[in-house]
Amino acid sequence: KRGTLINVEQEEGTVIVTGKIPVAEMIGWSNDLRSATEGRGVSSLADQEFQRMPRELQADVIKKIRDRKGLAENQ
Repeated sequence: KRGTLINVEQEEGTVIVTGKIPVAEMIGWSNDLRSATEGRGVSSLADQEFQRMPRELQADVIKKIRDRKGLAENQ
């Protein structure tokens, strides 16, 4: 997935990973996290920052969202 790892630290047996990831890459994130951690991982979203999506990715992301929601191309 596209994203940036900012920090990894451990506190009392818990690993805390801090990073930035585009919203488009978050689709399916909770399932991926649960699978990777055998259901023990949790995530939270904080300090949101909005940046323009690269133009070359826009059409693909829009198509995936329309497909997921069952929308026609021209809606």
